[in-house]
Amino acid sequence: MAAQVAAVELLMSKANCDPHVALAVTEAFTLMLTEAQVITAPMLSARVKELDHKIDVVEKRLESQILVSEARLEKLIIATNEGTQLELQKVRTEIKSDKAEMMRWVLLTMLGAVAMQAGVTAVVNMLR
Repeated sequence: MAAQVAAVELLMSKANCDPHVALAVTEAFTLMLTEAQVITAPMLSARVKELDHKIDVVEKRLESQILVSEARLEKLIIATNEGTQLELQKVRTEIKSDKAEMMRWVLLTMLGAVAMQAGVTAVVNMLR
């Protein structure tokens, strides 16, 4: 209120305004300043600090979520790798088993061929 009185006196003395004009101008400026949302440097600084704090909180939460996700992914990769190693070992075992079976069949086929050749040779020799 003291500022309004000083403003009215200033307008009357320096601007030679009539008292009712000086009072109207002062009231108009007071109304404008009251309705306007003026932001002072300290208010702006406080809001920036508040935003910085919020950003720090979000950043820490995000970092912790990233660390948790990394740990889960690492465990998944290790488990997948172990599962893959087990599958590879099974495949190798099956290949060895199939290879042994194939060798037995080749040997039996060769023995059968030799036996048939011997039989054919014996028949041919008997017929001569």
